Amino acid sequence: MTQTTASSRRRIATGLCALAIAAGFAAPAFAKSEPSESVMFNLIRLLVAQGTITQENADALMKQAESEAVQARTATPIATAPPTPLPPAAPGSQRVTYVPEVVKAQLREEIRNEVLAEVKDQRWALPEALPEWINRLEWSGDVRVRAQAETYADSNTSEFLDFARFNANGPTDINPVTNPNGLPFLNTREDRMDNMAIRARLGLKAKVTDQVTVGIRIATGANDEPTATSEAFGNGFAKKDLWLDQAYLAISPTSWATAIAGRMPNPFVSTDLVYDRDLNFDGAALKLATNGGEDATGLDLRLTLGGFPLEYSNGDFPQNSTFKADSNTKWLLGAQMGAAWKTERLKIHADLAYYDFQNVQGALSQPCALVNGNTDCSSDTSRPAYMQKGNTLFLLRDIVPDPANPLNYAQPQYVGLGFDYQVLDLIAGVDWMVGDGLKVSGEAQYVKNLAYDQSDLCRYAPFGLPVNNLTPSAAGNVNPCAATAPDTKARLDAGDTGWMVRGAFGHGDPRQRGQWNVAAGYRYLETDAVLDAYTDNEFHLGGTNAQGYFLSGSYALYDNTLVSLRWLSANEVSGPPLQIDVTQFDILIGF
Repeated sequence: MTQTTASSRRRIATGLCALAIAAGFAAPAFAKSEPSESVMFNLIRLLVAQGTITQENADALMKQAESEAVQARTATPIATAPPTPLPPAAPGSQRVTYVPEVVKAQLREEIRNEVLAEVKDQRWALPEALPEWINRLEWSGDVRVRAQAETYADSNTSEFLDFARFNANGPTDINPVTNPNGLPFLNTREDRMDNMAIRARLGLKAKVTDQVTVGIRIATGANDEPTATSEAFGNGFAKKDLWLDQAYLAISPTSWATAIAGRMPNPFVSTDLVYDRDLNFDGAALKLATNGGEDATGLDLRLTLGGFPLEYSNGDFPQNSTFKADSNTKWLLGAQMGAAWKTERLKIHADLAYYDFQNVQGALSQPCALVNGNTDCSSDTSRPAYMQKGNTLFLLRDIVPDPANPLNYAQPQYVGLGFDYQVLDLIAGVDWMVGDGLKVSGEAQYVKNLAYDQSDLCRYAPFGLPVNNLTPSAAGNVNPCAATAPDTKARLDAGDTGWMVRGAFGHGDPRQRGQWNVAAGYRYLETDAVLDAYTDNEFHLGGTNAQGYFLSGSYALYDNTLVSLRWLSANEVSGPPLQIDVTQFDILIGF
C-alpha cells in the first residue's frame, strides 16, 4: 500500500512539472530554497518539503523538463496554412479566441454550485433521488375552525320531542309514573350564540398501479354520527376524537369504468337536500362514463350503480331466547344516470337517480311481556340506527300490561319509521364562464318519495299509531285512524315532496388568493320526502320538515386559506311552529 501511494504521488508530481514546462515556465535551479515567482517551482519545492518526492527525483524531473523545453523551442515549426481571418467583432463585444481547460472546469464548478444552492433553497423535487413508491402517494387534508350562532323564534313550540335521543338512550319509558325524569325534548327557544367547533381531516391516496387506487382518510367527530365531523370546543380541554372517515379501493380496468368498494366518498351527483356533504357510503359502486375528466368538452354520459348496507341485524337477537330472529339487513340500492354537455365556457348537466331504502320501515312487535323479565321485543331491530328529526314515527312495541299493576307499569319503547322510502331525485344545472375565471351557476332539484302511502300509518291500528307530525282534532283526538268523521280525528301533517333552487356567482372553488364567490337559494323539504338521517345537518339544525333561505359568501385570504360566512333561515313546513336561524363563520385551510 505504501509503495503504491508513493508511486502515485511521483506520477502526480511528474505530471505537474511537465504541465508547467509545457506551458512555458522556465525551470530554475532547484537548489534554491527560497520562494520563487514560479508557481510550479514552489509546488515542487513544497512536495519535496512534505516528503511526497525526494530531492533527487525532483532535481531529475526538473533537468528532464528543462531539456525537453529547450528541444521544443529549437524545433523547426511545421508549415501551416494561414488561418482564415475572422469577421470583425460586433461593436461593444469582446472575442475570446481560446478558453483554457482550467477556466472551463472552473466555470462548470461555479455553475454547478449555483444550481445546487438554488435546488436546496427552493426544495426542488428530484424524482430520481426519491424512492419510486413515494411518487405514487398523494396527501390531502384540511382544518376548519367554525363559530356558529343559533337563534330561535319566541313563538316556537316548547314541546318538541327529541326522538333521536329517545332511541339512542332507549328504550325510553313513556309512563310518567314509572319514569319521573320525563322524556327528552329539543331546545326550541333559547338562543346559542357562542358555539365554536373544529374539524380536521387527513387523507392519503395511493396509486398502486395505473388501474388500482387506495384511499384512506381520518376525521374528527364528537361521535359516530354519519353526517357530523365537527367537534365542539370546551369540555374541559379534553382531547378530540378521530374516526376512520374513508377507506376504499378503486379499480379502473378502462378509462370509462371504475369499481369502488369500501367506505367511499358519495359516488352520486347530489346535493345536501338528500345527502349531507360530509356523508360517506359503506359498500360498493360501479361508475361508467363516456367522456371522463372535468376539462373534457362535448357530450358526457354517465351511469352509477351502488349497493350499500345500512345496518346488519344483531346475530344474537333476541338475547334472552334460544330462538334467534332471521336476518333483516337494511340496504340502500341506488342507480343514477346523467348527461353533461360542455364547451369551453358553458356546461349543462342533468342527473336522474333512484334510491331504494330496503327494510327501513318500522314494524309493530308481537305482544311483548316485559314483566316476565324479557328485555327484547320482536321488532326492536326495525328501529333506525340513526335519526335527526322530521320523519313520521310510531311506537314499535306492543307491550303486554302488568296484570298485577295494569295502570302503573313500565313501558320502555323505541320508535320506528312509519313509511318506506323509495326516493326519486332529479337535478339539473348550468354553469356559464363569463371571463377572468368567474362563472354564473344555477341549479334546481326535485325529490319525491314514491313509497309514501298514508294508509301505512293505520296498518297496525289501533296500535302503532304515529307519535309526531299530527294535528289533534278540535276535541283533542290524536288518533288519525279513528273510525270517525274526518273533522273529529287527528290530521296527519306529512308530505312526500321536496325541491331546491340555487344560484351562485364567482369562482367555482376559491383556492387562490383573492378568489371569491357568493351563493343564494331556497329549499323546501316535506317530512317524508327523504330519510331525515342523511340530509343536511345544518339547515334547520338537521332533518326534514323544513323550508327557507340560505345565503353564503367565501373569500380566499391566501392560497388555500378561505374565510366564509353562511346564513340559514328555516321554518317548519307543517306542524307546530319551529323557526331556527343558523349563522356560521368559518376559517378553512386546505392542503
